Amino acid sequence: KLIWKGVLELTGYDFRFGNFLTVLALGTIAGVMMWTARKIRGRTILADSFFPLAIINLGQAEVFLWWWQVNHVLAPIVAMLLLAALVLYGNDLNSAHILWIGVAFVALVLCGPGGLPYVAVLAVWLFWTGIKREYRAWVFLPSVIALLLLAAYFVNYTPYFPVNDPPSIPSWPPPAGLYGSAIAGLQILGVGLGIATKSYALLWGFGVFLLGFITAAVLIRRAFKHPTDRFRTLGLLSFLGAAAVLVFFIGRSRAGMGLDYIYQGQYLILVVPALCCMYFAWEIRGGIQARLIQWGLVFVLAVLLPLLTMILKDHKSNHIGIFKDIRDDPPVRVETIDTATAVLDGITLHDRIASSALEHNTLPSLTWTLTQPRHVYAIRLRYAYIRTANAWPTLRAYWRNSAIQEFSDSAAFFSTVSGPDQPTWALTDRKIRTDVKVHSERTLTIWIDTEIDQFRIYVEPACEVRFSTIELLVCSAQHSGQSVVDYRCVALGDRFYR
Repeated sequence: KLIWKGVLELTGYDFRFGNFLTVLALGTIAGVMMWTARKIRGRTILADSFFPLAIINLGQAEVFLWWWQVNHVLAPIVAMLLLAALVLYGNDLNSAHILWIGVAFVALVLCGPGGLPYVAVLAVWLFWTGIKREYRAWVFLPSVIALLLLAAYFVNYTPYFPVNDPPSIPSWPPPAGLYGSAIAGLQILGVGLGIATKSYALLWGFGVFLLGFITAAVLIRRAFKHPTDRFRTLGLLSFLGAAAVLVFFIGRSRAGMGLDYIYQGQYLILVVPALCCMYFAWEIRGGIQARLIQWGLVFVLAVLLPLLTMILKDHKSNHIGIFKDIRDDPPVRVETIDTATAVLDGITLHDRIASSALEHNTLPSLTWTLTQPRHVYAIRLRYAYIRTANAWPTLRAYWRNSAIQEFSDSAAFFSTVSGPDQPTWALTDRKIRTDVKVHSERTLTIWIDTEIDQFRIYVEPACEVRFSTIELLVCSAQHSGQSVVDYRCVALGDRFYR
């Protein structure tokens, strides 16, 4: 969060700069991984293209385009730097290496939940495998700091982000059982190869799991067979175990969100350190089988690459996921409603400015009645708050066919925005600022797609709001009475979703 906020402040809230930093950081760590492979082998081979294919995977386009997704990127980057140190110096750690590992432990905790398993598991490895007496202080101090920070992370820990009010109500589905966690874990392993694996997510995930299991078995065998390489080998095994713990807990907490959520791509980068660890483990093992495994990884990622570009193309043309349900804008006619025709309750209206009373038995409202029931696609309001008692006023819209129903929350839409004196996020002079007081006009389009003859707008008490225009989007003559939305509608711009 500190990096995210700092970059935004330094760049005048230009989110593009952060996006460039994310891609640059991932490209740099891919180069570090290739350099590490060259150091232990003595040369670079074509199979090392695995690293850029895996780390700069196009399936994580969401991470590239949303700067706040840096929270998913930092822990894997630090973990891969730690992996490089482990591979290069795991059997011959000096004070500088140990100090770096300790600093990496602290950084991993500060990077958020994606780094916690690495700290917990690798700290045990570092203490258990034994360090020269003169280096123990270098190990002890940063490791203890990291473990204390890890413990502090769970002080007053809330397992669900408190979006709802009260915050005790979880906004995420509850944790899944063992079976559901395992299924979600396999899906996360599958997305680690790219979102093109979605159709066969469990199969791809099981393939990654199987490769990890075989790699772990190879590392265990090597630890017994090569005592001189035992320290590094157990480090790689611990690293792989930490990645497995991370995947399990993500699967447990996100299983209820479903496959579509997992395959948005933000969890892809969290699997990549484990894939890199497998690649290095087979490089250290050596032999024709190891080289075949490495080339197999490259082949899979290379084959999936054009499929990833096809999926991105489909995203652009809105043909996959929820976007496949987008329909063309229906043929509509815009009818303007005279603001002065409203029936007022607890409100005075002058020059299109509605002023509500401070105290009233019910919420102040304006009600408009149509001459006859009409099929209305949407109600469009252009309004601006002039004065509000509440810093975050809520505008409530209700609609009905008075012959068959009452006003109710089942046919309503609430919009809460910042009041005119409440600083908030806004785009000004092509820059996003967090301290803007919005006095300008807002446009709210409420998609209803039903037959109505009345609609009502509730405003907050002690409030002044200017209604510049009130419009109905109604059926054109040739489509009168036909519904163009099959199920429910959600407003996003001027597009229909079902």
